[in-house]
Amino acid sequence: MNINETQLNIGDKIQIIRTRRDMSFIYPSQILDVLDENTYIISGPITMSTIVPVFISENIEIIYVVKDKGRYKFDAIVLKKQDDNIYKLVIKKTGNVKRLQQRSFYRFNLKIPVKKFFTIKIGEKEKVIEENCETKDLSGSGMKLLSNYDHDINDIVECLFEIDKKKVHIKGKIVRKDKIDNFSFKFAFGIYFTDIRKEDREDIVKYIFQQERIMIEKGLI
Repeated sequence: MNINETQLNIGDKIQIIRTRRDMSFIYPSQILDVLDENTYIISGPITMSTIVPVFISENIEIIYVVKDKGRYKFDAIVLKKQDDNIYKLVIKKTGNVKRLQQRSFYRFNLKIPVKKFFTIKIGEKEKVIEENCETKDLSGSGMKLLSNYDHDINDIVECLFEIDKKKVHIKGKIVRKDKIDNFSFKFAFGIYFTDIRKEDREDIVKYIFQQERIMIEKGLI
């Protein structure tokens, strides 16, 4: 990918990652000015209406989303702090831009109604069990599905759901099973997609990044 496609611009929403004693803290921020291709002025981190003090020469990470492309990050150092009515930081990129995760495997917490079908054998006959379920998270390669039917590992299920007004039909294998304490559902199943159209996978990935971008812009993640 051309580096210009991952270049940050004024107004872009970003996340600041600070690490303290093996714990990471995430703060929403925004690009206020671009001084050169490696140097930016960003809004300083604020939480609960309180300024979070950042130190000169502190190393931080910057994470952002490129529409329809994915999540990216780079290491940076704080060069200067400014507090003239707006809390601002001058930062400089110290590492290369990297894709944070592969698009197909990035999982996003997402609540979507799903119609699940499971075929069982009763003697010589087959019976299809239909159930209304719900996703817990979703990716281009699988999902976590909330259900009340007590599946076994390796069960094959078919699922129908809709994203962005598009119908998606997949077949998947149960690869993980957890009992949960939920008012509506008893189990959470990890499902790996074994049969999915390329177009459906691309629609899922595109939708996930659209939703994540919206949440970042709202400062929710």
